[in-house]
Amino acid sequence: MYFNAENINLFTSKKCKKVFLGIFFLSSLGSLPSCRLPLNETPPPPSEIVVGMGDSNDCISRVNPTIQSFFKGEAADVQIQASFDCVSDALDTFEKSVKGQYPDRYTGREIAHFIEQYYLEPGHAFSDELMLRFFKIKQVFAGGNQTSISRQELKVLRDLMKRVRDLAIDMNTYMPLYSMS
Repeated sequence: MYFNAENINLFTSKKCKKVFLGIFFLSSLGSLPSCRLPLNETPPPPSEIVVGMGDSNDCISRVNPTIQSFFKGEAADVQIQASFDCVSDALDTFEKSVKGQYPDRYTGREIAHFIEQYYLEPGHAFSDELMLRFFKIKQVFAGGNQTSISRQELKVLRDLMKRVRDLAIDMNTYMPLYSMS
């Protein structure tokens, strides 16, 4: 004799329902102790964040010279692509490695700390004035306020950067002509 839904209806009898719920409840209780935080354990050592073009961590320092070369009509397409990729990678790394004070946005100080820690030479600081300028530009292109950047605004900026990168590469051929004026 084979069991099928017509021969046995386990979930229709009240007694079977209670037994099933009891087993489910007891099995879920067994997993609860494993959900608590471990005590007396040291946290794992922080992993080094590697960002940049190739093995280099200083790709951000090459962005400004590339922008200047672009406006002079002297930049190569590869330099433009690499600069935009560097900034995009930095945004990705920031979003993956920084847990902000708020679940949906990051403060200016969190951004500044990230840049100071991973991109600036020791002893250099990301000034509040520069941060305010950054947020004003962010506000023009992505909206929001002047004190934080949301995850959605980061996505908007990342998409905008891709479009600007493509336009800059397309315009690069003509930049020597534009820079003559």
